[in-house]
Amino acid sequence: WMLRDTGAVLLVTDRSEGGTEFAGELPVVRVGAEITTGDGELAPLGLSLSPDQAAYVMYTSGSSGTPKGVVNTHRNVVELALDPWWSGSGARHRRVLAYSPLAFDSSTYELWVPLLSGGLAVILPAAKIDLGEIADAITRFDVTAAYFTTALFDAMA
Repeated sequence: WMLRDTGAVLLVTDRSEGGTEFAGELPVVRVGAEITTGDGELAPLGLSLSPDQAAYVMYTSGSSGTPKGVVNTHRNVVELALDPWWSGSGARHRRVLAYSPLAFDSSTYELWVPLLSGGLAVILPAAKIDLGEIADAITRFDVTAAYFTTALFDAMA
């Protein structure tokens, strides 16, 4: 439904061959956990992008009915990440804990704010949130900022 709703032209996924029937006739690009590099320089794609073009679409939970797609543009992402408030607040957002799924809006803050200001995104590898792992990462990597959902904050308290 979301693929049709957004007018997607391509699905990029880490799902195996049998796990993407929902994509219908869309082309599917499968990616793995391993990182590979090509030999030599890669040719530029020759894409022309506008700051006001969609970077991604996030869907609401649908708790009040049908989920609604919210479009975030390239400009939205850059303006969030480069907002002077982050850099003007000293070093508070230089070492940010990054544990949110990429489909969750806070991941934009967790990744781009520190990386675009010369900071560090402390990425937790676990797919499931573990409070001990969070506490260890905050201490070990001297995390200066984190975004916690109300449910996670309540569990921590």
